[in-house]
Amino acid sequence: MKNTIIKNWWGNILICLCIFTSCKPDLEVPSWDVSILSPIAFTSININDFASDSIFSEDSLNVLYYHHEIDIDSFKISDLTELEEKNVTKNVKLSNINFNDITILHSITLGSIFQPLGFQNGMQLANGLPAFPGIFSDIVNINANDYFQSMTLSGGELIVTLTNNLPSDLSNIEMNIINDEAGSIIANIVFPYISVGQTSTYSYDLSGLTIDGDLVADIINIDLVGTNFPTIINFQDDLSAVFKIENIAPVEGNAIFPEQIIYDEKIDVSFELDDVLLKKAILRNGEIEIEAVNTIQDTVKILYEIPGATLNGIPFVLNTTLPPAPVDGSITVTEIFDFSNYELDLTGELGDTVNTLYTSSIGRIDSSGTLTHISLNDDSLFYSLKLKNLFPRYIEGYIGQDTIAVDTTTVEFDVFKNMSGHIDIQEAEVSLKISNGFGVSTSLEIEKLSTTNAKGTELILSGEVASDNILVPAANNNPISYAEKTIVFDEINSNIDNILESFPKSLFLRSKAYINPNNNNSGFIYDSHGITSSIKIEIPLSFSSNGLILKDTVNINIESINEISAVNFKLIIENGYPFSANVNVRFLNNNYTLLEELDDLSKIAAAETTNNGSTTKVKTIIDLPAEDLVTTLNNSQFIEFEAILRTEESQFEQLTNQQELLIKIVGYTDQTIEY
Repeated sequence: MKNTIIKNWWGNILICLCIFTSCKPDLEVPSWDVSILSPIAFTSININDFASDSIFSEDSLNVLYYHHEIDIDSFKISDLTELEEKNVTKNVKLSNINFNDITILHSITLGSIFQPLGFQNGMQLANGLPAFPGIFSDIVNINANDYFQSMTLSGGELIVTLTNNLPSDLSNIEMNIINDEAGSIIANIVFPYISVGQTSTYSYDLSGLTIDGDLVADIINIDLVGTNFPTIINFQDDLSAVFKIENIAPVEGNAIFPEQIIYDEKIDVSFELDDVLLKKAILRNGEIEIEAVNTIQDTVKILYEIPGATLNGIPFVLNTTLPPAPVDGSITVTEIFDFSNYELDLTGELGDTVNTLYTSSIGRIDSSGTLTHISLNDDSLFYSLKLKNLFPRYIEGYIGQDTIAVDTTTVEFDVFKNMSGHIDIQEAEVSLKISNGFGVSTSLEIEKLSTTNAKGTELILSGEVASDNILVPAANNNPISYAEKTIVFDEINSNIDNILESFPKSLFLRSKAYINPNNNNSGFIYDSHGITSSIKIEIPLSFSSNGLILKDTVNINIESINEISAVNFKLIIENGYPFSANVNVRFLNNNYTLLEELDDLSKIAAAETTNNGSTTKVKTIIDLPAEDLVTTLNNSQFIEFEAILRTEESQFEQLTNQQELLIKIVGYTDQTIEY
């Protein structure tokens, strides 16, 4: 509704009449008859009124060309692929506990042996040093408390090395290695004979034994063989002893355990993607969740790396610290890390595979420097690592082949609003443009493309061009550049003219998309770029009509018209179209209910066409029946004008932007004015 005409003119007329009559003298005065007119309703029908979303262009003769483009469909990567959730678990029992070798040094000097016997340092014995059986016995502390308090061993060696730096050979050297607190003998060691300057070693297997940090060597006997040559007594000469525990393999124990790696492994995480073989993906969303359980009474650190997952060029690195577990208990740590926007190299460690994410993980005990209990039988580390909610925004590689049933689409449009009837378009062209943002070729099959008009009449697009699959090449990358394919429907290869001539109000599309129909080995897909399609209508406004119906509805406002008895009405039409016309007038109340209809009015002549193609308006005046029309107007809120345009049979007429149809209803009354 675009026109509102205010008809409050009757009051002005009455005021004027009152002025004239109040001044009337007794003498006869002049008088005259006048006809007073005022518009009741008015409309101007121009082609622009019926295509609000359209674009018109004109040629040199001002002939209109109509253009209209409608986006009808699109789909993207979310319909195509998702990386499955992967779960990597590790349950590590301590297979071994690394422990550093322990070395304790001890020296038995000649002074500690001979000084109690009255010998002097530097004394010269001309006849040699006499033999002394059982000359020495003692308890030597082998204190390893700085390393451990107690350990039960599955393996290990006790190695005792003696070097004789005394002036005499030694024999019958015997000692016991004892757990001092428990008093239990670990090993009995005997060296039968050690010559001057000789080093002798004795090794004892500690497997299955429990040893304490408070070890002692109980030296039971040392015999001094003596010499038969002049000998000088030097108190600094000694019997050097080295007590060494090496290759220690504890089963359990309380010790200061050194920092050590408890596992180190590389894991290939492979995704099952049917026939899709990806070399690269960029995640839109993703998470990594780790759950770790530690029963070791020392700090455990886990380093998890994905060298092929980078964000801004920096590889993904996850560091998780597990505090020491309580005695006879465990501690659990759960953490979630954002994996969004990471770029994934899916070619594996050596770059020679697909769908594979190379990862590495190291777990180690971080030494606390304090006594800690660790047991191979009881202590373990468990962790579960999940890669989940992995939705890519970009994938690259062999995309595979897929058939996608695109969601059916219904598009409403008002290109032909307020139009109906019968026309014959001289020529029309409709283009279906398909834009492919996938990095692989795509084929589109139109299963059904149809339109429905206001009457509910459905017309299905037909013709050879409508039945063929439409192959669209692959898009280009870096930067993304869509590939396009345009199919043109005209009156030769399809029934598109019949469809447009039915004045459609909605379009229905059902289609299938075939991804990578040519089975290309390599391609890419973005989640923000997919397949889009649009229809472009282009019509030169030149057609013949056997009843093109144009409608417009306008407001009216009549006040006190029923108080005026001598009112007549005229319908005035100025036709600027090269069509003859019939005009119907309908009076509607505020609910748009029909109160009265004036139809079968006189035929309106077509505008006159000049030599240059322009038109000259033809004016037609039609008297409307006045009977009961005043009452009808007082009860009406709107007037609907309907123009039915016709051309001569099979004659095509061209429309210009200057052409219009002016329709108005005016009321008039004859009054005698005396002065």
